[in-house]
Amino acid sequence: MPHRHCLLACMIAAAFCAICSCGIGTLPAPPTSATKSSIGCPGGSQPCSGSVQVPLILVNGTDPATFGLPISCSLTAGSQTMNFITVPSQPWLGSFPTNGTLLPSSSTTVSVNSLSAANVSNRNIGNVTVSASGYSDNNSMQVELNCDVLAGSCKVAFSCNTKTNPMP
Repeated sequence: MPHRHCLLACMIAAAFCAICSCGIGTLPAPPTSATKSSIGCPGGSQPCSGSVQVPLILVNGTDPATFGLPISCSLTAGSQTMNFITVPSQPWLGSFPTNGTLLPSSSTTVSVNSLSAANVSNRNIGNVTVSASGYSDNNSMQVELNCDVLAGSCKVAFSCNTKTNPMP
């Protein structure tokens, strides 16, 4: 009865393949692409971009909100938990928070909490970049510090999203 031996061999092979996933059943899901986050206009009365001309002496490491320009943007996580860091590109600006965790689809505010005109003259552009492992994008807000040392004044400007709200 060779037929019985073939049937037994096929049953053992099928059982082995079911255990080892060798061609029977469903394929594993393909790897998902990295999640995207967004940075944009804060809700409420905060602007998405703005500028102000201030005396140079005021730009001394203090929060720009003290001279009438709160620089803050809304950061929104994508579909997975976001463990993020914020990194200023220039030594003359500081950001807050420096890191944090957002649950999927939740938001927080990222701010420039200090600007310093020490050793800064002419037009300077900086960014606060937000990055997170597992996220395919590095969002950033842009900040301008344009100081005329002889005139003793600085233009301070920002944009949460330069594509939709160019720097003023």
